[in-house]
Amino acid sequence: MYYSIIGLVLDIVGVILIYYFGLLPLKMFHSFLRDHTVSDETVERYHKISGIGMILLVLGFVFQIIGTLVTSKVF
Repeated sequence: MYYSIIGLVLDIVGVILIYYFGLLPLKMFHSFLRDHTVSDETVERYHKISGIGMILLVLGFVFQIIGTLVTSKVF
C-alpha cells in the first residue's frame, strides 16, 4: 500500500514539473537558442527539469506496479 502512495506522489510531482517546464522536442530547444529570446542556461534548465519530471513519472508507475504486486501477494 505504501508503494502505491509513494508512486502516486511521484507521479503528481512529475506531472507538475512537466506542466510548468514542458516537454519540447530538442529541435524546439535549438530554435529558442537561434531566436535569442531565451538564454542558453534557461533552455538547459528547462530541459533538465522536464527530464526529471519524466523520470519521476516512470518511477511513480514502477512504485505503483510494485505496490499492486505486493498487495496481491505475488512477491
